Amino acid sequence: MIARPQNNESTRKPRVGLVRLGCLVLLALPSALTAQTNPAAPQIPQRPLVVAPNGPQNTSPDQVNIPPRPERPPTPGKPAATTEMQKLVRDFQAARETYIRQQQELNRKLSTATDEQRALIREQIKESLREWRELQKQQAKDLREQAESIKNNTPNYRDVINHGGGDGRGR
Repeated sequence: MIARPQNNESTRKPRVGLVRLGCLVLLALPSALTAQTNPAAPQIPQRPLVVAPNGPQNTSPDQVNIPPRPERPPTPGKPAATTEMQKLVRDFQAARETYIRQQQELNRKLSTATDEQRALIREQIKESLREWRELQKQQAKDLREQAESIKNNTPNYRDVINHGGGDGRGR
């Protein structure tokens, strides 16, 4: 014979607790679903649609439709950048953009190329990497020579430079 628990308080309390928990979940569910939107952001009933203008400035999809960056005002206590330095920065940025475009084009070609074409493209990439490494070696050599020249031209500070003495910037 199977013994059935009698309907007393000890068996009824867990059921009441489960019912209460279920009610709380059902009450919290609608607020949880609506809480996924940002309540701090106001709802815009008629949001304007912004479309990029068609014109000669937007002929390439690589071009970004933003105004040119304004020149920064000079920082107090710092010398303003010379025109030579600004030219170097512009040249570097132009070379950087050219390099990025070339790499993107190689990657596009690589994704649609046959096995033979992929081998040729990989060789181009390897050659580009070799050229870059050679350039880096030459620049490091030039910087070492420049540092040696600075040490030789400032005899009063040669000992400090050679021994690494001084507090530096306190870092």
